[in-house]
Amino acid sequence: MGKYALIMVFALTIMLGILMPNVFRAGYQSSQNYLNYEIHTLAHNNASSGANVALSTFFFDTTWQGGLSNMSLNGGSYSVTVQNINTNQLQFRSIGVFQNARDTVTVIVQPGNFATYGYY
Repeated sequence: MGKYALIMVFALTIMLGILMPNVFRAGYQSSQNYLNYEIHTLAHNNASSGANVALSTFFFDTTWQGGLSNMSLNGGSYSVTVQNINTNQLQFRSIGVFQNARDTVTVIVQPGNFATYGYY
């Protein structure tokens, strides 16, 4: 009886010695994946906020096309450029940065068709 218990203890020790490093490695990789996802999400949020700030500024002053450069937000930054595409179209490109991640949000604005109000 004691011999079999000793064999079972050794077998269990060997199995856990093989399995546990893999379990810890998988846990570490999943936490790193989540951290990378969070960093890229914050970079995207900074880019979206920069586009929102630029569009709000343009809403209050339609002659504004100066852009924004290296504005600090949420531990990162954003920069916005404004570019004429056509006569009636403007492109707002916002680049958000957080730690080592960058993301770009592009918004194109143009006047609406006033014929759509004819139905009301």
